[in-house]
Amino acid sequence: MKQKELFKELFATPKKVVIIPHIKPDADALGSSLGLCIFLKYLGHNAVVISPSNYPEFLRWMPGESDIICFSQKTQPEVEKHFSEADLVICVDFCALQRSRLLEPFIQDFQKTTLLIDHHMDKENVFDGEWWDENAAATAQLVYEMIGFIEPSYLKDQDIMACLYAGIITDTGNFKYMSTSAETHRIAMEMKNNELNTTRIQELVYDSNSLNRIQLLGYALTKLHVHPEYHTAYISLSFRELDRFKYQVGDTEGIVNYALSIQGIHFAAIFIQIKRGTKVSFRSQGSFSVSNFAARHFCGGGHHSAAGGVVNTQLSQTIKRFLAILPEYQEALDY
Repeated sequence: MKQKELFKELFATPKKVVIIPHIKPDADALGSSLGLCIFLKYLGHNAVVISPSNYPEFLRWMPGESDIICFSQKTQPEVEKHFSEADLVICVDFCALQRSRLLEPFIQDFQKTTLLIDHHMDKENVFDGEWWDENAAATAQLVYEMIGFIEPSYLKDQDIMACLYAGIITDTGNFKYMSTSAETHRIAMEMKNNELNTTRIQELVYDSNSLNRIQLLGYALTKLHVHPEYHTAYISLSFRELDRFKYQVGDTEGIVNYALSIQGIHFAAIFIQIKRGTKVSFRSQGSFSVSNFAARHFCGGGHHSAAGGVVNTQLSQTIKRFLAILPEYQEALDY
């Protein structure tokens, strides 16, 4: 059976469904999960979103957000109950199970059907069905496509559109990334034609920063290091620096893009100290693939122009290693 037909058949009769975004979900992961959840509830399913972790405060406006279960020691019995009763588990915006962190064992042990909706590279072949396209600009675009295939009348629903539009604008950098296609613009146009208040969603996503987040951004820019010979710039932030600005999940999102916005810079990175080592995020312009770079050197992956990873080395060691690697890519970055 073709993959799209499999989704249509599985969604044809009421089921209990668990929807899982990746750890520390961003607007695409959360918006895609919630948009999907709302759609499935309209179809008569008993659907719930279970997040592996908390998520940014500026995403809490999303329709259905208050019903999300964040996995923790406190919620574990409830999570176990949902998994034990579920007919379907759907992984959204990640295709490597380790990105579900503490929920990974629950997915691995699930004996019924697991589905994937995602657009990342290096997909694991562990799912019973998938709606996957690494060329799609956002997972939200794929959820929109799926709804249109199964029951297009729901594409006009304001709550579904709001969730999916947030995912699309953030994962495309407001339609500027290379992955943005004519189809991406067509979807946005359809949403606008269906009277979605896109201006309000832009405000909720981009213009609702806490004072601490803005101050952290200002400080982070003072930590900017530029290496013009490699067309590269990077920023680093330690535990102490994050604590100084009362860091919350999502506060560092988008900072790396400021480094990439410098004239002549083709490759940007941010290094953030975490409990188990260092989290790295990469961005690029043009032909340089940060997905390949992250996979080869930093146990990561992602997209051509946006990728990341986590390594178990300390912040200073990770930066030192990064700088030692750069000369190898001097020619590739000189375009």
